[in-house]
Amino acid sequence: MTKQNLRYLLPALILIILLFAIDIFYLSPTPPQHPATFPSFRTIDLNGQDYDEGIFHGRLTLVCLWVTKDDSSAEILEPLAAWQKTEENSIQLVGLVGDLKDDAPTEKIAQARNITRNLPSSFPQLLTNDSLFPFLSTIKSAPAFVFVNEQGQITGQPVAGWEISLIKKEAHRILSAGSPETQQKNHLQSQLMR
Repeated sequence: MTKQNLRYLLPALILIILLFAIDIFYLSPTPPQHPATFPSFRTIDLNGQDYDEGIFHGRLTLVCLWVTKDDSSAEILEPLAAWQKTEENSIQLVGLVGDLKDDAPTEKIAQARNITRNLPSSFPQLLTNDSLFPFLSTIKSAPAFVFVNEQGQITGQPVAGWEISLIKKEAHRILSAGSPETQQKNHLQSQLMR
């Protein structure tokens, strides 16, 4: 082989190696993603009742993160409580007061109680603490809404802001995903796409 041939061969070999690397790292199927689990926690609500991650077991829950510093942040809670009544209790609502820790001064807790005074007792308003930090650190703004399934796994798409229509749409999508009709439809689609 001459130097001239090597000069053309070396770039060609590098190109082939790069193509294989791209195929391996970018075009290979990715393993299925497992849903994130809501962190284990222990806290109290605005009335001093104890709660932990067991609150999620048994049904779909909408965690509503809001802050007392933003008056409009809590405005969506009452329409959500009214909507939940129409859903025949298929969705549980849990508020999370993002800017109040469980050791907050009494006047701050009283302010939050005043904001939520019209909400039903079935819509607990939990206070934050360090055990909830893994969840809170993933949220960029408030209000924010996250669905947690019966096994305590975060599911569906989170919704940020005052988008009650998006919250309802996502709730119905998640609830219908487990129905026999939807499972059969998904099975048929996967068979057709083979």
